[in-house]
Amino acid sequence: IDNAAELTETLCERVPEITILATSREALSVPRECVHRLDGLAVEGDNSDAAELFRHRSASFARLDSDESTKQQIQDIVLQLEGLPLAIEFAAACLSTMTLRELHDSLDDQLSTLQGGRRRSRQATLHQTIQWSFDLLTAEEQNTLQLLTVFRAAFSSQAAIEVCNLGRSGRFILQRLVEKSVLSRL
Repeated sequence: IDNAAELTETLCERVPEITILATSREALSVPRECVHRLDGLAVEGDNSDAAELFRHRSASFARLDSDESTKQQIQDIVLQLEGLPLAIEFAAACLSTMTLRELHDSLDDQLSTLQGGRRRSRQATLHQTIQWSFDLLTAEEQNTLQLLTVFRAAFSSQAAIEVCNLGRSGRFILQRLVEKSVLSRL
């Protein structure tokens, strides 16, 4: 991230009218930067963006009915995947070896179920994607993230600090985890 930020600053100094679109899990923190955080796709309803992506991507693997049961299973799948496009891509690809019902029923174990086809990529599986992000954290951030696993739902920063005994630097560490797109602020 530091190399990308340095290059961006150099380019902006030398070519003031330049516009750079950078995709990253954390901001570059350079002058004039505008950060746009991406949420998951909309998941509510039969024709939500997430459901449409799932149907579109699954078309090359399976023919899905348009009955109410199928629509409900797709709705459940995209809700459980929180509208995350990469997870939806992996889920659709699973239909090459399993039925929609089998996929629906197996999503309790998302990390092993959702595997992509790009074997050498850090995004070959959902587990590898999460591991890659985790490995980029400092030891202190990794430890804090592991402590936060006691929460099974949304939590306040104050609750995290108290329950996980994060101490004086806790709020700052939580802020860094949000900035690195590992935690989401609701």
